[in-house]
Amino acid sequence: MIKLDSIKNQAVEIALDLRGHDLLEQALLLEAQIDLLDKSESLLEALREIEGLCHVKAFGDLYLESFEGWDWPSKVSKLGQTCKKYSLKISKNT
Repeated sequence: MIKLDSIKNQAVEIALDLRGHDLLEQALLLEAQIDLLDKSESLLEALREIEGLCHVKAFGDLYLESFEGWDWPSKVSKLGQTCKKYSLKISKNT
């Protein structure tokens, strides 16, 4: 079962990675959505926005050369897929 805390932790880790590689604009985009995850009225939209940020053309392959030593596309893809599954779960329950 997917937990919201897991999504937040993954997103925070990616935001910190972005900041660590001087990609402040991208980190701020993600952090803004992380803040919205705590608000029930904006949860679904925030999940969808994070999922969108995780697409290849957003965070996926644009910065591959900046992130040496680990699998950036897999990390980003995992967060995107987790957000998608969680948002589908919420949609089914409403």
